[in-house]
Amino acid sequence: MKAARLIAVAVDENPELAGLARQVKDRAASFVANLYIMRNAERQTELYQRRVVPAAQVLVSSSQNAYAAGAVGFADLIDSERMLISIRRMVAQAQIEREKRLVELKALAGVEIETLGRPERTSATRAASLPVQ
Repeated sequence: MKAARLIAVAVDENPELAGLARQVKDRAASFVANLYIMRNAERQTELYQRRVVPAAQVLVSSSQNAYAAGAVGFADLIDSERMLISIRRMVAQAQIEREKRLVELKALAGVEIETLGRPERTSATRAASLPVQ
């Protein structure tokens, strides 16, 4: 805790350090916010793709069969098709949001987020994976 107090005193006495500390906190807050939004977009995409899209596809299929049998009108068939298109658009928008936030996270972190945690390839492993001629 002594070190934290010394840093706080140094930041208070030096306006340049205070500005730098503010930038670091702002970047950290932005990183957390972007990560939260990205994860939320991933959850939405998964929910729509696993549950909502298949249910809408069943509804469209049922509407097509009912229309062919003369049980529903053309407007009902078109409404079910519109709903499916709307749901697919929501999935695409969630995927776009995820990608935007991933780009922001990469910019804030200064690293390639998707490769974190993977073993780094050395020149020997890269050479071993090249095709032999």
